[in-house]
Amino acid sequence: MSLRHLIFCVCACLALTGRAQTVASAPSVKESRVTSRVSPGSTISSRQAALAAAQLKRAVPGTLVYSVKPTGSMRPLFDGNCLLLTEPAPFGELEVGDIVVFKHSRTGDHIVHRILERRSNGFWTKGDHNGRMDDEIVTTQNYIARIYGIIYTERNNQNRAPDAITSSVKLSALPN
Repeated sequence: MSLRHLIFCVCACLALTGRAQTVASAPSVKESRVTSRVSPGSTISSRQAALAAAQLKRAVPGTLVYSVKPTGSMRPLFDGNCLLLTEPAPFGELEVGDIVVFKHSRTGDHIVHRILERRSNGFWTKGDHNGRMDDEIVTTQNYIARIYGIIYTERNNQNRAPDAITSSVKLSALPN
C-alpha cells in the first residue's frame, strides 16, 4: 500500500485539530438541487476533519489543507463537505487525471479541477461536473499544488465550523 493510499484511508478515520480556508472549485458554477445530492459524505464533523487534517499536515511534509466552496463543479468526487489535502508536486510531474489547484489570472480565484489534456506550455483542466474545459491553461506561473487526499465530513455540516474554517476568501495552510 502506498503512502498516499494509506493517508487517504486514514483521513476517513482520524479525529484530530486545525484550521483551513476556502478554495473555489469554479467561479461560474452554481450548486443545483441535483448536484447537491451526488457527492459522498461522512459521519465526522468539520471540526474532526480539521483535526485529522492537522495531524496529516504534520506527518506529510509540504501538505496544505483547504476547504471547498460548494459550487458542485467537482461532483461526484467532492463538494463543500470536505477538506482537500495537497502536496507541492513539481509541475513537471503532473499528469492527465491529476486534480490540481491553480490561480485564475483574471478572477484571482483559486480553482480545483482535473487535468484533461497536456499541451506544450501547460495543461487544460475541467471540473468533473462542468460541461466544458476551463478558460485558462494551467502553467508553471499559476499552478499551486496537486490534490492527494480528501477528508469527507457530515453533509449537513458544509463549511459551517468557524473554529475549523477561518475564511472564504483566501487560501492558507494549516498552522504547524
